[in-house]
Amino acid sequence: MYVVHVMYPNPANATQRFDMQHYLDVHMPMGIGLLNREFGVKPCRLEVFGNTYGADRTNASAEYNCIGSVYFDTKSDADTFIDLFEMERPRGLLAADWPKYTPADPIAVLGDIKILDIDETLEKAKTVIETAEREYDAR
Repeated sequence: MYVVHVMYPNPANATQRFDMQHYLDVHMPMGIGLLNREFGVKPCRLEVFGNTYGADRTNASAEYNCIGSVYFDTKSDADTFIDLFEMERPRGLLAADWPKYTPADPIAVLGDIKILDIDETLEKAKTVIETAEREYDAR
């Protein structure tokens, strides 16, 4: 499985707040609709990570206002996201919408998904933590 994460920065000096409702009701459907219309590609899953906050438990310290994640079964389907932004009209439509809901241009990153087994990971954790604690105590 492959994913495109679209991350929306939360600039410290922003005068505009991120408009989640516009993102969910307009921008996400527009992007997915253009992807489907231009390439016949339909993502297998959509996720939106919002209401972000940082270490001080406020949005002001969060690096990003929102991260939209679009999942695909194949790399070639995920790559159509890049292809879409190489097309003048779809890129223009999407970019023209950005100022309507976000104070900063988004950043996209694509990659493959590794699904880890929780029990196996917890079993490995025992050894890893013991080793880390020995190394830490030996300092």
